[in-house]
Formats: sequence, C-alpha cells, structure tokens
Amino acid sequence: MAGRFDGIWKYARSLIISAPDGSQSRPFLGFLEPISLTDPVSSERRRPFILPKEKFRLISEPGEDFYGGGAVYVSCAGEMFEVLSVKPVYIGGEITHRESVLVRTGEAASDG
Repeated sequence: MAGRFDGIWKYARSLIISAPDGSQSRPFLGFLEPISLTDPVSSERRRPFILPKEKFRLISEPGEDFYGGGAVYVSCAGEMFEVLSVKPVYIGGEITHRESVLVRTGEAASDG
C-alpha cells in the first residue's frame, strides 16, 4: 500500500518491538522523541516518593499495528520503553502513520 509519507521511512530509526519477556521480538522502523523537554509537570512530584516518568512519542509506519497497555515493549539504542497507547492517524480515509506514547522502563538486554 503506497502511502502519503512513504518517502520519510528511509530516515527512520531501526527499533525492536517485543513482548514483556523479550520473546516475539522483531525490528521495525520509527521515529522516537521526547514529548516535551520543558513540560513543567514532568519536573515536579505529584505524590511523595513517586517521580513522574518522561513520556516519548513514537511515529511508526501505517502497517505497524501493535498494542499498548504493558503488553508491548520497544527497545532503541540500549534503552527499553513500555508502550502506553497506540493511535492510527488518518488523512482522508487512509492511515498515514501510527502515533504511540511510551515511557522509559530501563535498559534493554539486547537490541538485536
């Protein structure tokens, strides 16, 4: 399926998606970025002893249909991220890409 943004995927990073136990891992392409480096909420405590985790945005190809809610993890450059949500983005009736929200969970055992 030829999409509107097919040309940008050659600039995407190679990422690894897997189940929580590291099984069923496979590579895919995407763009991973912090949602906001200056978000005042992420720099303050809401409850004692609980520090908020910085959230990240993942832009992935339209065919990448994985689910959030703790069932999927993404690793990138030795870091592990938990997928919180996944949303398809439409222009007209076509899915152009998917946007996901992730939180960093720690170091990945391996990127491949």
